[in-house]
Formats: sequence, structure tokens, C-alpha cells
Amino acid sequence: MPTSNHPGPSDQQSQPDGVPATDATRGGPAPATGPDAKLFELYNRLSELISDASKRAALLGVPEAVDAAWAEGRMLPVLRAKQRVLQSAVLTAERAQQ
Repeated sequence: MPTSNHPGPSDQQSQPDGVPATDATRGGPAPATGPDAKLFELYNRLSELISDASKRAALLGVPEAVDAAWAEGRMLPVLRAKQRVLQSAVLTAERAQQ
């Protein structure tokens, strides 16, 4: 019988602090919820339209490392700041596909 209210090793989550949870079906970050979900939808759509990370990063005006971080579900404040640029880039890429 435990002598404290602290969780034991078997009670703790297997996900380490500071490491984003992954979506086992896709192998990537777990889907965002709330307002960030729409941003990731836009980013994922742009990734479908422009598969080259360097071109995508240049279009959005960010280093490739930032694009890679977004692909892993990190650096959300930068993604939020680039929301309008991201929306415009998706529209432009979709028009180019037509």
C-alpha cells in the first residue's frame, strides 16, 4: 500500500516532459486542438501542395529549421505570427495547381 499521494513509476505517463506526443497512425505530432488546429491544417495543406521544404520555407519567409519544427508540431508562436502569410501561400499554391 502506498505511503504517499505521489504517483509511483507505474502510475506516471510514458510521455517525457517537453516531448510532443506523437500520433501513432501518422508517425508525426498528435493533431493540434483549438485555434492551432486550423493553422496546422493550413500548414499541412501547404506541405501537400509544396513538398520541397526549402521552397516552402522561402515562400513563408522562415528558415528551413522553422519549417522542420512546424512539421514536428513545434514553434507555434512563429506559426501563429505567420498565419496571414500561410493563408496567402496556400491560396496561391492552390491557384497554381488549377
